[in-house]
Amino acid sequence: MAIARLIVASILGAGLFLAAVISIQNVQPVTLTFLTFQSIKIPFGVLLVGGVAVGLIGGAAVSVALQSTSPKKRSPAPPYVRGSRPRS
Repeated sequence: MAIARLIVASILGAGLFLAAVISIQNVQPVTLTFLTFQSIKIPFGVLLVGGVAVGLIGGAAVSVALQSTSPKKRSPAPPYVRGSRPRS
């Protein structure tokens, strides 16, 4: 479990580092166009950080939603023979 968390943290850290490097190299303002909507001119770094934040929050929300909807399986109680006691 600890190794899995280390791997996830390493991937997340590397992704954030790459996002920082890309945003530093591209400081010119860009305009985001989606369908017929168009945003104001904002720096590419702000747009990139916003996209990463939306992705992280969305992924966490989906993960929580999937965990809460899946029923947790409980192991059944061990079968005891009438009149016997469980071993301790």
